[in-house]
Amino acid sequence: MVFRKAEKYDIQYLKKISKNLYKDSRYLFDDFFNRKKINQFYENWIEKGVLGFFDNECFCLCLDNQPVAFCTISYFKNFTSSIGLIGVSRDFQGKQYARYMLNNLFIYLFRKNFTKISVVTQGRNYAAQNLYQRIGFKIIKTQLWYHKWI
Repeated sequence: MVFRKAEKYDIQYLKKISKNLYKDSRYLFDDFFNRKKINQFYENWIEKGVLGFFDNECFCLCLDNQPVAFCTISYFKNFTSSIGLIGVSRDFQGKQYARYMLNNLFIYLFRKNFTKISVVTQGRNYAAQNLYQRIGFKIIKTQLWYHKWI
């Protein structure tokens, strides 16, 4: 298993991993959002993360040089950072790859002198919440987001 920065040549494979992955997204629970456009939104997010246009970087976890998981990250002042998007290929879910990905990310950030990392997830995404809490994240804020179409 290799943890590395994602490269341009990874983009198409990372997009493939993300397809229909975010089932707990608030957008999927609002019937006014087009499902195809939701997938495109996440695919674009990944591409921008790899290219440094939205999040600053994207990292991937590879098996035989093939990405099986990814994570985008943004950097801020005072050596703080924030996870943007994280995903694990369906074939590798439930096998601790997300935890392995995040632990490698923590080591990377520590070596770059970062002192704080945050992440936001959906309230209905219990798997993500459980993972983050198991590896030491603490809940600092809960918010509700509403959509109303007029």
